[in-house]
Amino acid sequence: MSEACGRALGVAAALACAVALLVAIPGLGWYGDLAPRTAQWNRADTYREYDNLADSLIEGHAWLDVEPPAWLVGMANPYDRQARDGLAAQTGEGYLWDSAYYQGRYYCYFGILPCLAFYVPFHLLTGGAAFPTGFAVIICAWAFLAGSAALVGHARRRWFPRAGRGISVLCYLGLALGSSLEVALVSPGLYALPIMMGLALDVWGLLLWLRAWEVRRWGRAAAGSLLLASVLATRPPLAIVSAFLLPLAVAVLKSEGPGASKARWLGALVLPFALVGVGVGWYNAIRFGSPLDFGSAYNLTAVDVANRRAQLGWLASGAWSYLLQPPSLVAAFPFLSAVPLDGSTYVEPMAGGLVWLGPFLLSWAGARMAWRRDRRRTAVACALAGMGLALMLFDSLVGGILFRYQLDFDWLLMLSAALVALAAADGLAERGGPPALWRTRLLVALVAVEGVAFLLATAWLMGAGSGYSGLDLVASVPLLRLLGM
Repeated sequence: MSEACGRALGVAAALACAVALLVAIPGLGWYGDLAPRTAQWNRADTYREYDNLADSLIEGHAWLDVEPPAWLVGMANPYDRQARDGLAAQTGEGYLWDSAYYQGRYYCYFGILPCLAFYVPFHLLTGGAAFPTGFAVIICAWAFLAGSAALVGHARRRWFPRAGRGISVLCYLGLALGSSLEVALVSPGLYALPIMMGLALDVWGLLLWLRAWEVRRWGRAAAGSLLLASVLATRPPLAIVSAFLLPLAVAVLKSEGPGASKARWLGALVLPFALVGVGVGWYNAIRFGSPLDFGSAYNLTAVDVANRRAQLGWLASGAWSYLLQPPSLVAAFPFLSAVPLDGSTYVEPMAGGLVWLGPFLLSWAGARMAWRRDRRRTAVACALAGMGLALMLFDSLVGGILFRYQLDFDWLLMLSAALVALAAADGLAERGGPPALWRTRLLVALVAVEGVAFLLATAWLMGAGSGYSGLDLVASVPLLRLLGM
């Protein structure tokens, strides 16, 4: 192993330990009930939505067993937040925040699969005790990290064997540290669970598809399709990754072999999507009267989704805030403060854009070398980046600018950068030697800076100034109080 690779692995091991520690902290219960503490989100009933849904499903219906107040039932437009909050303050009766309200009943707006996987079994075993959501988030985070490692390792072994294990480890760390997991670590509650479960399903589904095609096992392909289709019942926008079904189906049709074998493969790929689609459509229909209605227009949230007019300027605001916005630096630990946002759409505190907090994304600078090495796999990287950008723009237009939405798309952008870095390193090695030492050192530097940014962003999110947690980290730890002086 070269000296550069040894150094890379040393840095990688240190950063991996930091990531493992940060992932483990919430599982140890250091954040109390593992829910955010901001005044805007601090509604105890909100964090029992999945518990309420589990009770409802066990009883045999889809609406929540929470009675809406009479003033909400009588409103002409219950989705007008200003009017809704005014009546709540006037009457002293609250309402179920971030639930779907439709025809006089509350429904859970979030995907049903996390409830079926965690809450329903727990309620059946315990007689209805509240399930600790944070533990489910951590399980899904571990599954995502393990799946990401397997996916990057598979890409190196099968596609870019000359890139070297050290480069592979660096690419995995760049992906893991740049996927905005700090949001789920600091606030591992109801909002994070469907996203993290969707990410875990996506990476393992893609991995099963890749392995199935290479070993020609249609059973694995069916399992991958089932995982990817299940994202529709978890976090529907993340199902964009299933678009890879089209080129995979085309490859099956073009492959050599009898027609019966091709039909079996196509059935394995498509049938799980049909089955899950029917189930999700039925669940939507019994709630909102249409199999295609997921209930987003009925959400009791910060904006009136149904009557809000989207503006193209929100796309530019989202691209700037999520990708390019420089961090706002201060002299006290953790050296970050909330960046100023224009407020043209719904916004929450942000620490800075992905280019600054996830500099591993700059590995795309090697795209030209990657394209020369393997155009087909570089095209896959381009497709992943395109999906990430599409989700970013979708979230900006529909939801606004929220730090947790970066979980939707940052991992796709980082995975695409990892493929580019692997292809570029493999191409350099193919020319007659290991990757240039300065390029390896540059990759180490990018991942190291990203690791520091991850730690600082986590500390900022845990601080009182971010609005994501009620824990003032600097005030709680004497050493950090010294840094903050």
